Amino acid sequence: MNGKSGGDGAWVALVAAERDAARRRAGVNRLSTRSDLLNAALAGGSAWDRSTALTFLRTFPGDVPQLLEQLLEIALAGAWARPVSDVIRAAGSAVDTGLFVDVVLRQVRDRDADACARLAWLLVDVGAQVPLAALLAVARDHDDPAVRDVSRELDEAGVTPGHRP
Repeated sequence: MNGKSGGDGAWVALVAAERDAARRRAGVNRLSTRSDLLNAALAGGSAWDRSTALTFLRTFPGDVPQLLEQLLEIALAGAWARPVSDVIRAAGSAVDTGLFVDVVLRQVRDRDADACARLAWLLVDVGAQVPLAALLAVARDHDDPAVRDVSRELDEAGVTPGHRP
């Protein structure tokens, strides 16, 4: 920036901080303890720890498959669904479909209808059609009528595998 506004110094400092953060993320990516650090940050860290871990995983998504279950737990537990979706999307095909289905089915097992709906919409958001189909199949035959309604509502919304809104 060549302007002379009073914010130029703040902008230069912000750019320098971003550059420093990128170098530090690259350094963490080379650590042999990276997976343990990410696991701890996601599991019991502060909101800053969790946010930093999710930012890291968007840039370096190699650990996403082994953290998938924990990531879905986080997405279902609070306001982390969007950043978790971004992380899963960044991992793309690195997440094995069979693993994804297994993790989703474990997540659905003891969840209420609201959690099943949040998980289903997350799967729609990331384009995980096979895990979504597995979730919908379980929901259709669930003992809880509210969970069965989740499947019906998604069907009525046109959100079925093969269709992206």
